[in-house]
Amino acid sequence: MLLIHLPPETLYQIACSCPGRQDVVSLALSCKYLYEIASRGPLQYFDIRSRLQSPALWSRLSDPDNLKAHLVHSLTILHDFYGDDVNAYLVNEDVPVQERVPEQYRREPDTWLVKYSSIEELRKDERALISALKRMVNLRRFRWFRYYSPESKGEWDLWRTINELGNVDEIDIVDLLPAPWPGVTSFELPFIVESPSFWSLRGVTSFTFRADGPERDGSSVDLTPMYQMLVDCPHLKNLSMDVGVLLVQSADMLLQHGTWPNLSSIRMFGFTCYLAIITQFLNRHPALEQAKLPHPQVVLPLEDCMLSDGALPNLSSLEYQAGTAAAILQNPTAAQNLRNIAGINLRDMCRLEKRNGDPWDRVLALWRAHLIEGIKMRPSISSLKLLSYQPSYLLKLAGLAPQLTELDLDLFEDDFDPNPLTNYITECSPSEGDT
Repeated sequence: MLLIHLPPETLYQIACSCPGRQDVVSLALSCKYLYEIASRGPLQYFDIRSRLQSPALWSRLSDPDNLKAHLVHSLTILHDFYGDDVNAYLVNEDVPVQERVPEQYRREPDTWLVKYSSIEELRKDERALISALKRMVNLRRFRWFRYYSPESKGEWDLWRTINELGNVDEIDIVDLLPAPWPGVTSFELPFIVESPSFWSLRGVTSFTFRADGPERDGSSVDLTPMYQMLVDCPHLKNLSMDVGVLLVQSADMLLQHGTWPNLSSIRMFGFTCYLAIITQFLNRHPALEQAKLPHPQVVLPLEDCMLSDGALPNLSSLEYQAGTAAAILQNPTAAQNLRNIAGINLRDMCRLEKRNGDPWDRVLALWRAHLIEGIKMRPSISSLKLLSYQPSYLLKLAGLAPQLTELDLDLFEDDFDPNPLTNYITECSPSEGDT
């Protein structure tokens, strides 16, 4: 019996049960008959990306006589206008920021900010959204890509609503306060990370957080409650956090207490952490495949930061400050399947604890030899991205690690002579007529 011989009601339920939107697309593309069935609702409602000010859409989805809300598996609340600062946080990560709504609710992209004259007007749109959200019983992913934290108390508490749905395990948010705009009222609202109901989220398996600091009145906002929320999500698989380049937020508490057996990817940008805590964290997370780790605070002697034997057997991609990358690679039995290393600055200055001197002295790190040796011991490493380099060290690296097939250089410094590198590349390049 062929699939298309099933009753249309059964085929519709199959389309509604697909785990991903791409699965619905594949089903719809298999034949015209299945496309007609899938396009009735599952294809249009599976993944919705809309701005907050969409009253007609929220009204349709909140209607108790309409079952379309049950078809929504992913909901993204977009920024208010294209090209704002929120958009800048997303484009670099290749996050989709274009509206995707059912055909009858589509509109031309606006170029100007939605002007809310009062907090009551803003909350009215949020409450229309929450009314619809309460009926999205199959929602799995929620993304908030706009200025201003949503309402987080009482009946219209967005985060409590998401928690009560019970199935939302992917959270992706941008937590920014808007800069002043002419003619636009600015509201004094808390950051999302300051909302107690946000701290109560449970069952999260994928968490992405982007902010600028966050800071209030020149002081960093305390992220400890959010850290505790993540610690209480034991099934976490993916963790990505970006707080800018200020290095004012410490990740010590999160990495010291976080234990996630299924964690496969971690990305932390703009954080600091003690290297000993990072090493302990890596030792107890063997499932890690990709890691961008916090900037280390005081770097202890490299021999005191060695990973345990056989640690990180699945790690394939590492992005890290160079000195601590060297520490991770010290043990030849750790990270044996590593393929890509990024974020290395061969001219970096590290704070090292001197055996017979002031532990805060800044000295040229001796880790370069350890780093090159660590790469040499791992023939699996084929790709290296350097933020800066000295040709002499690069040539040594090329000679000791012939397995490298890809070298990515950020040539933003001009205080060195590139001729040794140029000459080396010329010598290694095939001459005319060579195959």
